[in-house]
Amino acid sequence: MVSNGGTTRADAALESKKQQLLTAYMSFAPNPKNVETVVALKEGAPGAPRLFFCPATDGTISYLRNYIPYLPEDWWFYGCQTPGLEGERTPFRTIEEIAAYDVEKILAIQPEGPYHIGGFCNGGLVAYEICKKLKEKGHEIALCLDLLPLFPRQWTDLAHLESPRKRVVQDFLFVFEEFLGNSMTDFPVESVLSQKDDVQIDTFLRLLREHGYLRNDQEEQLFRHRVNVYNAGLEAMLAYKPTNFQGVIDVIAAGEEERYKNEIQTDSPYATHLCVVQSNQKRVHYVDVPGKTFVNGQQPGLDKIGEVIRTITTRVALKQPVETCR
Repeated sequence: MVSNGGTTRADAALESKKQQLLTAYMSFAPNPKNVETVVALKEGAPGAPRLFFCPATDGTISYLRNYIPYLPEDWWFYGCQTPGLEGERTPFRTIEEIAAYDVEKILAIQPEGPYHIGGFCNGGLVAYEICKKLKEKGHEIALCLDLLPLFPRQWTDLAHLESPRKRVVQDFLFVFEEFLGNSMTDFPVESVLSQKDDVQIDTFLRLLREHGYLRNDQEEQLFRHRVNVYNAGLEAMLAYKPTNFQGVIDVIAAGEEERYKNEIQTDSPYATHLCVVQSNQKRVHYVDVPGKTFVNGQQPGLDKIGEVIRTITTRVALKQPVETCR
């Protein structure tokens, strides 16, 4: 069917999806003058606990506000934006470097423990490493919280450190489809993935421009920056070799029960640290909602996740003992 303007409804739907993708990635404008990467998303009461939270591989923290209604009313809540996202510095390429940077920022805000640290996705690895570094400095960790998405991906089939740029492209295409509902049916994916690794990102951006997903030089430059930051975080995640943290981790694992059977994907790069700790060091709470709910905040899934966040933080606030972990 053709509209009055001569375009089909399918064309209009595709254009809408392209605009949705642009909005998702272009709404963040880097500011190299902004060097404050640890941002207070919620102010709390004087002397109340402060929860510092690390984001996913893309580095942005705006969606972390989804969790605010489920935190104790008097708690402070900070987002630890990925260093380099604003263009204020070169992004780090190891989890240890990101964590060391965040530890310095956290100690400047809160010099003494106990500390409350959390993370989502790749941020779970950073949070784990932060807790380990704070513990090594003699500080008490009251909460190490990991929001672990169980995504519908065959992790062993994806590119690894031998082809990091190919993996970047694979990840972005997954995000486009899983989070934005954009299947990229008109996009020549194989024309990108068949290229040598060192030119895949350039090819990806050129084809996004040719197919109307990026409309001008400014959008291409901004998207390239986001891709480069993601690439650094991805390499950090894939190269991470965690050592054991002497503490307990609360894990909220979100994924459809019929698919995951309440099991953590041990081949997921987000779960690397969970494979080196003892079973009695992790308390796993499974929530039967899609893993993307952590980011898109869709209801009623977010409420299900939020109730677990509320239970955990309330337990910590009341200093209740941790039961035997699963």
